[in-house]
Formats: sequence, structure tokens, C-alpha cells
Amino acid sequence: QRQMCIRDSSSAHQIGVTEHIHVLKGKLGVLQDGQWQTYQAQEQCILRADQPHGYRDEVGETRFIVVIHYPT
Repeated sequence: QRQMCIRDSSSAHQIGVTEHIHVLKGKLGVLQDGQWQTYQAQEQCILRADQPHGYRDEVGETRFIVVIHYPT
């Protein structure tokens, strides 16, 4: 049985914070605006992290980079 690392949701950060996500390997589910969208290796997205959001590994071996931008 395959196990997934799931971070179903994260509480909102301060206003204006964004998360820049780049998928290196596998498939990453990203929760934003109450909807899950899947990104594959070499795809990227920017999400508004000042709202509830989340990630989940869709294949059990996903690797990704997250850069969190805090406005000044």
C-alpha cells in the first residue's frame, strides 16, 4: 500500500505573502481557493499564502521547492 505525505492545509500567513512552488519530481497537489490542482515535474505555480492552502504528494515520491515571499 502506497502512503502519501499529506499536508491538507496550512493556516494563512500575513497579508501579501506568496509561495512560489517548483516541482522537481513526481506530482504535487496544491490546494488554493478550496480547489486541488495537480502539478508535475518541471511545472510551477505561485499561490496566495495569505489564505488557507495546502500540499499533498500525489504519487509517494514527490520533491518540490517552496520559496516563501514576505512583502516588506
